[in-house]
Amino acid sequence: MLEHKAKILINDACVLFDLIDLNLIEKFFEQDNEFITSLNIYNEFTKTEQKKIIDQYIHSGKLAIDKNAELSQIISFVNKHSVLSYSDCSILELSIRLNAVLITSDKSLRKIASQYLVDVMGILGVIYKLFENALISGDAAIIKLNEYMEINERTPIKETKAMIKTIRNLNK
Repeated sequence: MLEHKAKILINDACVLFDLIDLNLIEKFFEQDNEFITSLNIYNEFTKTEQKKIIDQYIHSGKLAIDKNAELSQIISFVNKHSVLSYSDCSILELSIRLNAVLITSDKSLRKIASQYLVDVMGILGVIYKLFENALISGDAAIIKLNEYMEINERTPIKETKAMIKTIRNLNK
């Protein structure tokens, strides 16, 4: 029996921005998953260096851009959830349509996606998965989580410290 790769979606580009800033983007794409995002999310990459990095993963086939968006569903989400941007709604539609994991750091999107029974993961979960899958060591994961608290003012400090403690305990 063939096992299918998990579908992983990236939202709001912030997760990818953070992975680039933390120098974890290469490890992220080493995971055995199918990575997909929406054109709206891709268009959020306006800095040349970041766009070059993302384009490299698109051209290598590691990151796909979905071209089958259901616009009426996206508009429905926009109208129903005023706290979400059009890009947020595009990735929500995509995650529901593909029954895929949604990766986002956006608290409002995480909450709304959960209402639609979408599996959601944030940057802390991503770093933990990299550790769990032995793509980075426990020490490296702890260093990256500490760096994350320094580079992103929206870092959930309490949750990040709890993740550091968990990894430290597992790393003994």
